Amino acid sequence: MFRKLDADIVITIFVLPLALVAFLLIKDEEISRFGSFLTLALFLYEIIIFDKRAIYGFSGLRIISFPSLIILIFTVFIAIPSVYIVNIKTHPAKYNYFISILFFYILFPLGLLLGDLIKKIDVKKVKEIKYLEFTKGKYDILFYKVLLFLFSFCLLIIFLYLARSKVYPLFEMIKNPGSYAKLQLMREQALKILPVTFIEKYLFSWLRSLFIPFGIVGSLFLSLVYKKRKYITLFLLFFSFGMLANLITLEKSPSAAIFLVIVSLFFLRLKNLTIKFILTSVVMIFSFPILIMYFLHFGKENIFKVLYISLLNRIFIVPSETLFQYFKIFPQTHDFLLGRATHFFSWLHDQGLFPISNYVARTWWESPKTTGLANTTFIGNFWADFGWLGVLLSIFIVGIIIHLFYWKILTVSEYRKNIIFTTIIASTVPIFTFGFFSSNFTTLFFTRGLILVIIFLFILSFKFSKYK
Repeated sequence: MFRKLDADIVITIFVLPLALVAFLLIKDEEISRFGSFLTLALFLYEIIIFDKRAIYGFSGLRIISFPSLIILIFTVFIAIPSVYIVNIKTHPAKYNYFISILFFYILFPLGLLLGDLIKKIDVKKVKEIKYLEFTKGKYDILFYKVLLFLFSFCLLIIFLYLARSKVYPLFEMIKNPGSYAKLQLMREQALKILPVTFIEKYLFSWLRSLFIPFGIVGSLFLSLVYKKRKYITLFLLFFSFGMLANLITLEKSPSAAIFLVIVSLFFLRLKNLTIKFILTSVVMIFSFPILIMYFLHFGKENIFKVLYISLLNRIFIVPSETLFQYFKIFPQTHDFLLGRATHFFSWLHDQGLFPISNYVARTWWESPKTTGLANTTFIGNFWADFGWLGVLLSIFIVGIIIHLFYWKILTVSEYRKNIIFTTIIASTVPIFTFGFFSSNFTTLFFTRGLILVIIFLFILSFKFSKYK
């Protein structure tokens, strides 16, 4: 159905002009003005990347190009809701907040293009990827051994977590559905205030955000290509283990991430995208988060209304509004942190790392004792650290890094849909979706485990070059 669709041409010629006209006709001045500026910013983005739209534009979504995925996620979850946010807010910080979003559509593509000057991606080969089949490779048996080791390592991590935590919200929810306050407290004890070492925190985070998705996608790829019992068994083990590990703390995004990586793999495999596939994927991805919310609010009146409003608000409003809070709090309530919000620069300060996510949560929610975290995309963190200098430089540098990361995946996989390309792309989709609009960029690399993927790619590159 969508095989020959060039999304960027359709967006540039039809969607954006219609959106601009619609915003100009709206009677509300602020919505009209801010909506028009955002539409023009999107149009400028399309102009800048038009010759490389197969990699950087919305057309690149067909092969899950990471630059394309990031621009989609930023637009849907940060930029479009920002028009609503600036309309309902009266604080003057809303102007800096909205301007920083507009700058993303200029500096991010410029960073991508500079990255392409450093390491060029073959556009012709990229265009051919979506028509390729999943292919077998001479290193597949090596990957199988890596996946076996990874599964054993995951078991060790979960046993360590179970021994450390002694609090399991999932089992309590099954026994006592509807006890929202108690379950929230148990979730805090099982995650944020769990007394563990620095290394253990990273291991627990990598387990859910990287190791489990990587194992599920890798074993599923082998199962689909070879159809052997040992690969199918490994996939079922990874999937079952992943569901338990990601649901045990009642976090909603890790459970959604499992189905998101599976959907991403089949999305890469499809020759022709259909409406049925899209609808089925949405239902699968949000099924367990909705189920968790249902049991948390079990017994309340109008529970379906609560689920509907809560889920839509959490997905489409909260990420953008959280970013606004960073612009509102810094520097009006607290001076710029000058690097204390990130491990990269905090060691330069005597006071050490500043708990920015918790500080914003306490200030925003007016709850001085909360252990909650108001996480946001990297723009908010770099604004809190360095103001406009941090915003402008970080957006540009992120563009360069994303290009180089995607270039490395393409070159190591040799522009083929082999186990390297499919596993790394599909398993890291949650990091560039749920993670991107709710985490600092340094968090994606270290806490979410992207740095391990980069190391893995360099090891593969070295091994392959040595073999050749």
